[in-house]
Amino acid sequence: MSEKIRRIVDIFVPVTACNLKCSYCYVRQLEANTGKLPDFQYSPEHVGKALSKKRLGGRAFVNICGFGETLLPPDIVAYVRVLLEEGHVVHIVSNMTLNNRIDKILEFPPSLLKNLLFGPSLHYLELKRIGKLDDFFGTLRRIRKAGCSLTRPGIVLHDDYIPIIEEIKAVCMERLGTLPEVSIARDQTDESCTRMQSEYSAEKLEQIAESFECPTYELRKKLLGIRRTEFCYSGDWSFCLNLGTGEMTKCLYGTSNQNIFKDISRPIHFEATGSNCKAPWCMCGMIYLAWGTIPEFECPPFSLMCLGREGGNVLSEEMKELLSHKLREMNHEYNLLKKWLINCESQFLSRTRQMLPTWLKKTVKSIIPIFGTDKP
Repeated sequence: MSEKIRRIVDIFVPVTACNLKCSYCYVRQLEANTGKLPDFQYSPEHVGKALSKKRLGGRAFVNICGFGETLLPPDIVAYVRVLLEEGHVVHIVSNMTLNNRIDKILEFPPSLLKNLLFGPSLHYLELKRIGKLDDFFGTLRRIRKAGCSLTRPGIVLHDDYIPIIEEIKAVCMERLGTLPEVSIARDQTDESCTRMQSEYSAEKLEQIAESFECPTYELRKKLLGIRRTEFCYSGDWSFCLNLGTGEMTKCLYGTSNQNIFKDISRPIHFEATGSNCKAPWCMCGMIYLAWGTIPEFECPPFSLMCLGREGGNVLSEEMKELLSHKLREMNHEYNLLKKWLINCESQFLSRTRQMLPTWLKKTVKSIIPIFGTDKP
């Protein structure tokens, strides 16, 4: 049996360029869109050592996603390889149009490819416009034939898609044996990220989205607009990472609390967010909560998020088994005192730490590990 996943590493690739021009692209809404490739400050070899199984405390599920197209930076192939060589499971989110990058990845040894998972973004109308729709599904077939796994293609339920939604469903069922997962386009300039980007009514969009019987949509709808107050283990069992700089945050909505590439001889400081999440709602709960960063939150496993109701030939049996576990199986939950100390630090000490004497800061930091181990 394969070694279970201990941590989720959500890697952000700071690329804002893309080779497609989708009408609903959220990157084009934001000032951060510079259309440039990233400057990686650390080599793939260095990053591999920084994210070794020894330093992470075990095997990780590494999600790699760019602000633009993830595979555009030429060096990304080398970063993917070192992470697979470290024994991690790697998930790449991509529009699947850059065959030169994908071909290089598919040249990896079979022992690495079996731990690789692609997350295809299906930009249906744009692919039809540039004559790449057949190539898109052909690439997915090549990936499965090479021994990699897939998540179901993801589409954004934009107004342009509404008139042809049944066509999209039929093509996906014919070519892949499964419906795509669906999300509703939202206004990224809205601080709460709850406002729909559509001229259709919310009832109409929800009716269409629900026809896909999509677990990710059902979970997103359940999470939308609700601030989580349960004790969350993001920051310990999972974290976000900027591949360009090495800056680490506890979750997508956090600020950098350490650089884990700068000095890889130092251990990573893992500490849970606790009950003080500042996000208006858990925007990436489809990964984090599916893996169980809030253990008491009832949620299907990540494997079901990949497969959907119908299944389809997207996951290998080994990958399906691996993605069906929860993080609590490889991690200890904190006891009540440790949870209380972390919540107190977030609520109180963060506002007054500059006023505290050094000896008191050190005392608090030394007490916290006593009340709960970070090792299973």
